[in-house]
Amino acid sequence: MSKLAANGAVPVTGSDAGQYLGYSLRLAQGRSISSVTGYNDSPDGAMIGDMHGPVWHAFLSHALMTTGDNPLGYPNDHAVRIAFQATVVYMLLAVAALASASGCPGAVPLSIILLLQVPQYEYISTACSRDAFRIIPLVLLAAILAGLSPRRLSRNPGFFALVPIAALAAFSLAGHTLGGLVVPAIGLAWAVWAFAAGAKWTKVLPVLLAMGAGLVLGGVQYILIYLELGRLPVAGYLHDMAIEGTPMQEAWNVWMKSRMQGAEGTVQKLATLLARDRFRLSIFGLLCSLCAVLLWPAFKRSKAASIISFVGLATLAAAIPFTGLADIGFKVSDWFIRNLRYALH
Repeated sequence: MSKLAANGAVPVTGSDAGQYLGYSLRLAQGRSISSVTGYNDSPDGAMIGDMHGPVWHAFLSHALMTTGDNPLGYPNDHAVRIAFQATVVYMLLAVAALASASGCPGAVPLSIILLLQVPQYEYISTACSRDAFRIIPLVLLAAILAGLSPRRLSRNPGFFALVPIAALAAFSLAGHTLGGLVVPAIGLAWAVWAFAAGAKWTKVLPVLLAMGAGLVLGGVQYILIYLELGRLPVAGYLHDMAIEGTPMQEAWNVWMKSRMQGAEGTVQKLATLLARDRFRLSIFGLLCSLCAVLLWPAFKRSKAASIISFVGLATLAAAIPFTGLADIGFKVSDWFIRNLRYALH
């Protein structure tokens, strides 16, 4: 907590954070839909487009407005500095919620201790990254689905169970493009878990449809980009269009290649990702997840073991894009190599 307080007491210097603060300041000053930065550059050329959507901007702009009678923005941005750090605390609470779903004694403190061992976790606070913001709805979605166990599917899921599922799926994709990969992975894991326990498809389908509806709602901006450009957006696509045919293109391509760290093929990519924590938590987590799934048939009657098996399935499913199996149309596996924080979920 002292480190969060220290990082919240100094000006925001992270590159991406500064860019998002620019979008948020524009929204806080205009306070209208026309002030929202979409995927296109602003007409005056002051802002480049952001394909991820305005949800993160809206969160930060709300904090930027908390200045009293002082002008918006630096140096009157103390509230937004706290907002960045608050997402780290909220993420800890979300993980605690998922852990508590198992009902195992000590699951909550153990989950928090393990989370704090992730080397890149400190980066979220230091760089004022949006990663906690994008991961929170993913973890809460898994927590709700864990509570919606196959035993409870003896009755059709009610409206009040489906609404938060749809909302969290929407926020997951609206929070970051990666939500479009992870939400289906969590949904797949939950469906396999439910069917393996004997649930009928009529009970499972409403939950999956709610998640699908949420993804459509959260992906409105991506749909609009597709309708305008004729293709789905990927990180750097608009940038690549801007520098195509210019002297910058060759230098950019060389830099992008260097970010791959020489990793080619599934084995090398996995080794690169797992090495980021010196093969400790990642290997341990994947092995524990695999064991939880394989041993579940022997402990089907145990509620805790059943939920732990779902979390194990979700963990393995979320790791599928790392292997290259999801490289359909885009080299999704390359995204996780190039960006240190993308595999944080």
